[in-house]
Amino acid sequence: MDDPPRSRAPRDEVRRRVLAAAAALFAERGVPGTSLDQIAAAAGFTKGAVYSNFASKSDLVVQLCRELVSRQVEALALEIPPDAPLPALLTALRDQLGPITPERRQMFALASELRRAGELDPEVMTAFVEGRAAVHAAIGGLVEAYLARHPDLRDVLSPATLTTLAVAVTMGMAFDAPYLATSGGPASAGEVLAEVFGALAAGRGDDGGRLGS
Repeated sequence: MDDPPRSRAPRDEVRRRVLAAAAALFAERGVPGTSLDQIAAAAGFTKGAVYSNFASKSDLVVQLCRELVSRQVEALALEIPPDAPLPALLTALRDQLGPITPERRQMFALASELRRAGELDPEVMTAFVEGRAAVHAAIGGLVEAYLARHPDLRDVLSPATLTTLAVAVTMGMAFDAPYLATSGGPASAGEVLAEVFGALAAGRGDDGGRLGS
């Protein structure tokens, strides 16, 4: 008796598995060191399945940039009630930008490889820059929400400066995570930023009460 024909994986599943395989391999081996054949094999498909979803390796890298950004922006979608006390905002910040987990390490490694790939491919660099703009905008939204409750802090540091500070601290601590794990200092970007934001508020006379009071 003939074997029943295999059912094809839905297109969305193929795309998801290829992107996941590409993300893992790029983070481990780099973009130049990873072939479409290797990505297809890791995803459990033929190279034809990859080409049925992505026009080229460059297109795959561009789409992965957008996928990574989508995940990062979604993670930054914090919901803080307008009347939340200052400690609640700082706790949320610490939780969201907590210690570097294996998943976060892979995400940082992947972002670094995509950044390097952009140096060699203008199309990838365009997607990378657009993605970083979206991440900055998401963090900027959190900063604006904070300053809306503390308008007197705007003459201390501008929203753009605070946003850049948040991004720089997050990326820098991810880069230095191997050292920071044994340094005895702050273990996460969230801790650093919470202390900075808290100090700014305290310097302006905020006693940790209601935000915007």
